[in-house]
Amino acid sequence: MSRVHRILAAIVPPPKREWVRAHEAEYEAIHGRWRRWRWTVGVVPIVGRALANQLRHDPRSFLGGELMQATISALSIVNISAGLALLGLYASASSPPRLVLMVALALLIQGSYTVAFLADAFRARPKAARLLQLGGSTLALLVGTVGFGAGLLANIDSTDPENGPMTISLLIAAHGLASLLTFAAPRPLNTPSP
Repeated sequence: MSRVHRILAAIVPPPKREWVRAHEAEYEAIHGRWRRWRWTVGVVPIVGRALANQLRHDPRSFLGGELMQATISALSIVNISAGLALLGLYASASSPPRLVLMVALALLIQGSYTVAFLADAFRARPKAARLLQLGGSTLALLVGTVGFGAGLLANIDSTDPENGPMTISLLIAAHGLASLLTFAAPRPLNTPSP
């Protein structure tokens, strides 16, 4: 079963899980890139309805669930990549601002700590690690939101808008929000939802 279909099977209520398996079999039977792309685009509204149905019946299942863990894993990898790219930019530019270095390090730390937390690297002190993760996520959400707002206000009157700082701020805020939704779960991570 593919990762997408495992996630779908986790969020779709049990009576409809056969439907997910049937969709996976149908996808495997389709040959040709254009036909697979059309099929994938056609699944988007179905997935949206399944998510809406799950939210309606059990909204707490998203907190700390497999879908949010997959989302935060992907965002953490993007954060690490963006941090490395900014470090490369800082190293190669002549007299870059120190803020670039600080943001690059923040992205690297945020992404790396979250990946380590998801990998259960802090077993010795789980409560302290969880509090540090939640505190860092809250701070990232606030800093990212303020940075995005400041970038938006600076770009309103500018003839040469700067989209890079706004994009990085949005990335930091999105990671913070997804991290809060993932780790604020009332149940411990890596345990199946009821």
